[in-house]
Amino acid sequence: MAYNQLQKLRDNIRAIRIALDFRDGITPQAEDQAALQAYSGFGGLKAVLFPAGDKQEWIDRNASQNDLKLYPSMMELHELLKDGLNEADYKTAVQSIRDSILIGIVKTKDNPDHESLVLVTAKHRDSKQYLYKFYANFSELNFSANWINGGLLSHELDGLVAALQQYNHDFYFSGDQSLKEHFNFGQNAEVYFRALNAFHQDGSLVTLNGQVGHLQKINETRTQAVFQALADQKDARLYERYTLIRDTYLALYEIESLTQIAYPNFRNDLNIAYNEFVRQYGELNRPANRRLILTDEKEGFKVLSSVERKEGNDFKLADNQYSHLNIYNILK
Repeated sequence: MAYNQLQKLRDNIRAIRIALDFRDGITPQAEDQAALQAYSGFGGLKAVLFPAGDKQEWIDRNASQNDLKLYPSMMELHELLKDGLNEADYKTAVQSIRDSILIGIVKTKDNPDHESLVLVTAKHRDSKQYLYKFYANFSELNFSANWINGGLLSHELDGLVAALQQYNHDFYFSGDQSLKEHFNFGQNAEVYFRALNAFHQDGSLVTLNGQVGHLQKINETRTQAVFQALADQKDARLYERYTLIRDTYLALYEIESLTQIAYPNFRNDLNIAYNEFVRQYGELNRPANRRLILTDEKEGFKVLSSVERKEGNDFKLADNQYSHLNIYNILK
Protein backbone atom coordinates (compact mmCIF):
# COMPACT_ATOMS: atom_id res chain seq x y z
CA MET A 1 0.00 0.00 0.00
CA ALA A 2 1.23 3.50 -0.77
CA TYR A 3 2.48 5.62 2.10
CA ASN A 4 -0.09 8.36 2.69
CA GLN A 5 1.36 10.94 5.08
CA LEU A 6 -1.89 12.76 5.80
CA GLN A 7 -3.81 9.54 6.49
CA LYS A 8 -1.04 8.32 8.79
CA LEU A 9 -1.18 11.60 10.71
CA ARG A 10 -4.99 11.59 10.93
CA ASP A 11 -4.97 7.98 12.20
CA ASN A 12 -2.42 8.87 14.86
CA ILE A 13 -4.37 11.93 16.03
CA ARG A 14 -7.52 9.88 16.37
CA ALA A 15 -5.68 7.19 18.33
CA ILE A 16 -4.11 9.76 20.70
CA ARG A 17 -7.50 11.42 21.25
CA ILE A 18 -9.02 8.07 22.20
CA ALA A 19 -6.07 7.23 24.45
CA LEU A 20 -6.44 10.53 26.31
CA ASP A 21 -10.16 9.91 26.77
CA PHE A 22 -9.47 6.37 27.97
CA ARG A 23 -7.01 7.77 30.52
CA ASP A 24 -9.86 9.89 31.86
CA GLY A 25 -12.02 6.83 32.43
CA ILE A 26 -13.95 6.58 29.16
CA THR A 27 -14.09 2.96 28.00
CA PRO A 28 -13.21 2.63 24.29
CA GLN A 29 -15.77 1.02 21.99
CA ALA A 30 -14.95 -1.66 19.41
CA GLU A 31 -14.35 0.90 16.68
CA ASP A 32 -12.10 2.80 19.05
CA GLN A 33 -10.03 -0.31 19.63
CA ALA A 34 -9.50 -0.54 15.87
CA ALA A 35 -8.47 3.11 15.79
CA LEU A 36 -5.96 2.55 18.58
CA GLN A 37 -4.45 -0.34 16.61
CA ALA A 38 -4.05 1.97 13.60
CA TYR A 39 -1.57 4.11 15.52
CA SER A 40 1.78 3.76 13.71
CA GLY A 41 4.05 6.40 15.21
CA PHE A 42 5.42 9.47 13.46
CA GLY A 43 8.37 8.02 11.60
CA GLY A 44 8.52 9.39 8.05
CA LEU A 45 6.59 12.56 8.90
CA LYS A 46 9.15 15.31 8.50
CA ALA A 47 6.47 17.81 9.49
CA VAL A 48 6.84 16.78 13.17
CA LEU A 49 10.24 18.52 13.19
CA PHE A 50 8.63 21.92 12.58
CA PRO A 51 7.46 23.98 15.57
CA ALA A 52 3.93 24.66 16.73
CA GLY A 53 2.98 28.16 15.68
CA ASP A 54 2.65 30.32 12.63
CA LYS A 55 2.66 28.74 9.18
CA GLN A 56 5.10 31.37 7.93
CA GLU A 57 7.71 30.00 10.32
CA TRP A 58 7.43 26.65 8.55
CA ILE A 59 7.89 28.38 5.21
CA ASP A 60 10.92 30.26 6.55
CA ARG A 61 12.39 26.88 7.54
CA ASN A 62 12.02 25.58 3.97
CA ALA A 63 8.98 23.38 4.54
CA SER A 64 7.99 21.60 1.32
CA GLN A 65 4.51 21.72 -0.19
CA ASN A 66 3.91 18.24 1.21
CA ASP A 67 4.91 19.48 4.68
CA LEU A 68 2.57 22.46 4.40
CA LYS A 69 -0.36 20.20 3.51
CA LEU A 70 0.09 18.64 6.96
CA TYR A 71 0.24 21.98 8.79
CA PRO A 72 -3.46 22.11 9.87
CA SER A 73 -3.36 18.56 11.21
CA MET A 74 -0.04 19.17 12.98
CA MET A 75 -1.52 22.21 14.72
CA GLU A 76 -4.51 20.07 15.70
CA LEU A 77 -2.11 17.52 17.18
CA HIS A 78 -0.29 20.16 19.23
CA GLU A 79 -3.57 21.58 20.54
CA LEU A 80 -4.77 18.09 21.44
CA LEU A 81 -1.61 17.40 23.43
CA LYS A 82 -1.65 20.82 25.13
CA ASP A 83 -5.27 20.37 26.18
CA GLY A 84 -4.78 16.83 27.45
CA LEU A 85 -1.39 17.12 29.18
CA ASN A 86 0.38 19.44 31.56
CA GLU A 87 3.24 21.52 30.21
CA ALA A 88 6.00 19.10 31.23
CA ASP A 89 4.20 16.07 29.79
CA TYR A 90 3.41 18.02 26.63
CA LYS A 91 7.10 18.77 26.07
CA THR A 92 7.98 15.13 26.73
CA ALA A 93 5.33 13.93 24.28
CA VAL A 94 6.55 16.28 21.55
CA GLN A 95 10.13 15.17 22.05
CA SER A 96 9.02 11.52 21.90
CA ILE A 97 7.25 12.19 18.62
CA ARG A 98 10.41 13.76 17.21
CA ASP A 99 12.61 10.88 18.35
CA SER A 100 11.89 9.11 15.06
CA ILE A 101 14.30 11.11 12.94
CA LEU A 102 13.97 11.40 9.17
CA ILE A 103 17.47 10.84 7.79
CA GLY A 104 16.91 10.47 4.05
CA ILE A 105 14.47 11.38 1.29
CA VAL A 106 14.33 10.16 -2.31
CA LYS A 107 12.49 12.35 -4.84
CA THR A 108 12.20 12.61 -8.61
CA LYS A 109 13.38 15.64 -10.55
CA ASP A 110 10.10 15.82 -12.46
CA ASN A 111 8.10 16.09 -9.20
CA PRO A 112 10.42 17.45 -6.48
CA ASP A 113 7.58 18.19 -4.05
CA HIS A 114 6.65 14.52 -3.92
CA GLU A 115 8.65 12.39 -1.46
CA SER A 116 8.89 9.02 -3.22
CA LEU A 117 10.74 7.32 -0.38
CA VAL A 118 11.70 8.30 3.15
CA LEU A 119 14.07 6.63 5.60
CA VAL A 120 13.75 7.24 9.33
CA THR A 121 15.75 6.11 12.36
CA ALA A 122 14.94 5.82 16.04
CA LYS A 123 16.79 4.62 19.13
CA HIS A 124 15.29 1.54 20.76
CA ARG A 125 14.16 2.37 24.29
CA ASP A 126 15.72 -0.69 25.92
CA SER A 127 18.67 -1.74 23.76
CA LYS A 128 19.60 1.85 22.82
CA GLN A 129 20.34 0.46 19.34
CA TYR A 130 19.40 2.60 16.36
CA LEU A 131 16.74 1.00 14.16
CA TYR A 132 15.55 2.01 10.70
CA LYS A 133 12.37 1.99 8.65
CA PHE A 134 11.47 2.78 5.03
CA TYR A 135 8.23 4.37 3.90
CA ALA A 136 7.46 4.25 0.15
CA ASN A 137 4.96 6.70 -1.28
CA PHE A 138 3.95 4.35 -4.09
CA SER A 139 2.62 0.81 -4.03
CA GLU A 140 5.14 -0.93 -6.31
CA LEU A 141 7.85 -1.13 -3.64
CA ASN A 142 7.24 -3.18 -0.52
CA PHE A 143 9.29 -2.86 2.65
CA SER A 144 9.05 -4.60 5.97
CA ALA A 145 6.46 -3.12 8.31
CA ASN A 146 8.91 -3.68 11.17
CA TRP A 147 11.90 -1.63 12.25
CA ILE A 148 15.19 -3.13 11.07
CA ASN A 149 18.73 -3.02 12.39
CA GLY A 150 21.79 -1.67 10.60
CA GLY A 151 22.69 -5.03 9.07
CA LEU A 152 19.30 -5.47 7.47
CA LEU A 153 19.35 -1.84 6.36
CA SER A 154 22.53 -2.48 4.34
CA HIS A 155 20.85 -5.46 2.71
CA GLU A 156 17.79 -3.38 1.77
CA LEU A 157 19.95 -0.58 0.39
CA ASP A 158 21.93 -2.95 -1.86
CA GLY A 159 18.97 -3.55 -4.16
CA LEU A 160 17.10 -0.31 -3.70
CA VAL A 161 18.67 1.77 -6.48
CA ALA A 162 18.17 -0.97 -9.09
CA ALA A 163 14.55 -1.38 -7.98
CA LEU A 164 13.84 2.34 -8.32
CA GLN A 165 15.56 2.73 -11.68
CA GLN A 166 13.11 0.38 -13.39
CA TYR A 167 10.52 3.17 -13.17
CA ASN A 168 12.42 5.44 -15.58
CA HIS A 169 12.45 8.50 -13.35
CA ASP A 170 15.45 10.65 -12.52
CA PHE A 171 15.69 10.01 -8.77
CA TYR A 172 17.90 11.90 -6.34
CA PHE A 173 18.71 11.57 -2.64
CA SER A 174 18.91 14.21 0.07
CA GLY A 175 19.66 13.71 3.74
CA ASP A 176 22.42 12.09 5.79
CA GLN A 177 25.48 12.32 3.53
CA SER A 178 26.98 9.17 5.03
CA LEU A 179 24.20 7.29 3.25
CA LYS A 180 24.58 9.06 -0.09
CA GLU A 181 26.86 6.39 -1.56
CA HIS A 182 24.02 3.88 -1.22
CA PHE A 183 21.75 6.14 -3.32
CA ASN A 184 24.08 6.57 -6.28
CA PHE A 185 21.48 7.25 -8.95
CA GLY A 186 23.79 9.59 -10.84
CA GLN A 187 23.16 11.42 -14.09
CA ASN A 188 24.24 8.38 -16.08
CA ALA A 189 22.06 5.79 -14.37
CA GLU A 190 20.88 3.24 -16.92
CA VAL A 191 17.28 3.49 -18.12
CA TYR A 192 15.72 0.36 -19.58
CA PHE A 193 13.47 -0.07 -22.61
CA ARG A 194 11.26 -3.16 -22.32
CA ALA A 195 8.81 -2.91 -25.24
CA LEU A 196 11.12 -4.76 -27.61
CA ASN A 197 9.75 -6.14 -30.86
CA ALA A 198 11.22 -8.52 -33.42
CA PHE A 199 12.79 -5.70 -35.46
CA HIS A 200 14.67 -4.01 -32.66
CA GLN A 201 18.43 -4.38 -32.50
CA ASP A 202 21.33 -2.56 -30.91
CA GLY A 203 21.28 0.93 -32.37
CA SER A 204 17.54 0.97 -33.19
CA LEU A 205 15.82 4.32 -32.74
CA VAL A 206 12.96 4.20 -30.20
CA THR A 207 10.96 6.53 -27.99
CA LEU A 208 10.37 6.14 -24.27
CA ASN A 209 8.39 8.36 -21.92
CA GLY A 210 8.38 11.24 -24.38
CA GLN A 211 12.09 10.97 -25.18
CA VAL A 212 13.86 9.64 -28.26
CA GLY A 213 17.03 7.58 -28.16
CA HIS A 214 18.85 4.43 -29.27
CA LEU A 215 18.85 0.91 -27.89
CA GLN A 216 22.01 -0.59 -26.44
CA LYS A 217 22.88 -3.88 -24.76
CA ILE A 218 19.78 -5.88 -25.65
CA ASN A 219 19.84 -8.84 -23.28
CA GLU A 220 19.88 -12.45 -24.47
CA THR A 221 16.22 -13.08 -23.67
CA ARG A 222 15.19 -9.84 -25.43
CA THR A 223 13.25 -8.66 -22.42
CA GLN A 224 15.05 -5.33 -22.04
CA ALA A 225 17.71 -3.03 -23.46
CA VAL A 226 19.49 0.08 -22.25
CA PHE A 227 17.82 3.26 -23.52
CA GLN A 228 20.34 5.96 -24.46
CA ALA A 229 18.49 9.26 -24.93
CA LEU A 230 19.61 11.64 -27.68
CA ALA A 231 21.15 14.88 -26.49
CA ASP A 232 18.63 16.90 -28.54
CA GLN A 233 15.01 16.12 -27.64
CA LYS A 234 13.19 18.92 -29.47
CA ASP A 235 11.93 16.54 -32.21
CA ALA A 236 10.89 13.72 -29.86
CA ARG A 237 7.22 14.03 -30.80
CA LEU A 238 8.01 13.68 -34.50
CA TYR A 239 10.02 10.55 -33.76
CA GLU A 240 7.09 9.09 -31.81
CA ARG A 241 4.93 9.46 -34.95
CA TYR A 242 7.68 8.17 -37.21
CA THR A 243 8.45 5.05 -35.16
CA LEU A 244 4.74 4.17 -35.15
CA ILE A 245 4.81 4.23 -38.97
CA ARG A 246 8.06 2.27 -39.08
CA ASP A 247 7.02 -0.45 -36.66
CA THR A 248 3.61 -0.87 -38.29
CA TYR A 249 5.18 -1.05 -41.73
CA LEU A 250 7.82 -3.60 -40.71
CA ALA A 251 5.21 -5.78 -39.03
CA LEU A 252 3.04 -5.54 -42.17
CA TYR A 253 5.99 -6.50 -44.34
CA GLU A 254 6.82 -9.46 -42.13
CA ILE A 255 3.33 -10.98 -42.14
CA GLU A 256 2.55 -10.29 -45.81
CA SER A 257 5.89 -11.56 -47.07
CA LEU A 258 5.43 -14.71 -45.01
CA THR A 259 1.85 -15.44 -46.10
CA GLN A 260 1.63 -13.55 -49.42
CA ILE A 261 -1.81 -12.42 -48.24
CA ALA A 262 -2.91 -8.81 -47.85
CA TYR A 263 -3.95 -7.73 -44.34
CA PRO A 264 -6.42 -4.81 -44.70
CA ASN A 265 -6.55 -4.05 -40.97
CA PHE A 266 -2.78 -3.78 -40.77
CA ARG A 267 -2.79 -1.58 -43.85
CA ASN A 268 -5.46 0.61 -42.31
CA ASP A 269 -3.30 1.07 -39.19
CA LEU A 270 -0.41 2.10 -41.43
CA ASN A 271 -2.63 4.55 -43.34
CA ILE A 272 -3.81 6.15 -40.09
CA ALA A 273 -0.27 6.47 -38.70
CA TYR A 274 1.04 7.88 -41.99
CA ASN A 275 -1.80 10.38 -42.46
CA GLU A 276 -1.39 11.65 -38.89
CA PHE A 277 2.32 12.18 -39.46
CA VAL A 278 1.69 14.03 -42.75
CA ARG A 279 -1.00 16.16 -41.12
CA GLN A 280 1.46 17.38 -38.50
CA TYR A 281 4.82 17.34 -40.28
CA GLY A 282 4.34 16.77 -44.00
CA GLU A 283 5.64 13.86 -46.10
CA LEU A 284 8.33 11.57 -44.73
CA ASN A 285 10.65 12.55 -47.59
CA ARG A 286 10.25 16.26 -47.07
CA PRO A 287 13.91 17.41 -46.70
CA ALA A 288 13.66 18.43 -43.05
CA ASN A 289 11.86 15.19 -42.14
CA ARG A 290 14.19 13.05 -44.22
CA ARG A 291 17.21 14.45 -42.39
CA LEU A 292 15.68 13.58 -39.02
CA ILE A 293 14.48 10.13 -40.07
CA LEU A 294 17.93 9.18 -41.31
CA THR A 295 19.00 9.42 -37.65
CA ASP A 296 17.41 5.96 -37.54
CA GLU A 297 20.48 4.34 -39.06
CA LYS A 298 19.01 0.83 -38.91
CA GLU A 299 15.69 1.35 -40.68
CA GLY A 300 15.33 4.99 -41.67
CA PHE A 301 16.47 4.70 -45.30
CA LYS A 302 14.35 1.57 -45.85
CA VAL A 303 11.25 3.30 -44.54
CA LEU A 304 11.82 6.43 -46.63
CA SER A 305 12.28 4.33 -49.77
CA SER A 306 9.42 1.91 -49.15
CA VAL A 307 6.55 3.63 -47.41
CA GLU A 308 6.25 6.51 -49.86
CA ARG A 309 6.36 6.66 -53.67
CA LYS A 310 7.11 9.77 -55.67
CA GLU A 311 4.40 11.24 -57.91
CA GLY A 312 5.79 14.23 -59.80
CA ASN A 313 7.13 16.58 -57.16
CA ASP A 314 5.09 15.01 -54.35
CA PHE A 315 5.33 11.87 -52.25
CA LYS A 316 2.36 9.60 -51.52
CA LEU A 317 1.83 6.51 -49.39
CA ALA A 318 2.74 3.44 -51.47
CA ASP A 319 -0.44 1.40 -51.86
CA ASN A 320 0.30 -1.34 -54.42
CA GLN A 321 -0.30 -4.67 -52.76
CA TYR A 322 3.24 -6.06 -52.79
CA SER A 323 5.34 -3.22 -54.21
CA HIS A 324 6.72 -2.37 -50.77
CA LEU A 325 7.86 -5.97 -50.34
CA ASN A 326 9.94 -5.90 -53.50
CA ILE A 327 11.62 -2.61 -52.61
CA TYR A 328 12.29 -3.80 -49.11
CA ASN A 329 13.89 -7.02 -50.39
CA ILE A 330 16.19 -5.04 -52.67
CA LEU A 331 17.23 -2.78 -49.81
CA LYS A 332 17.96 -5.72 -47.54
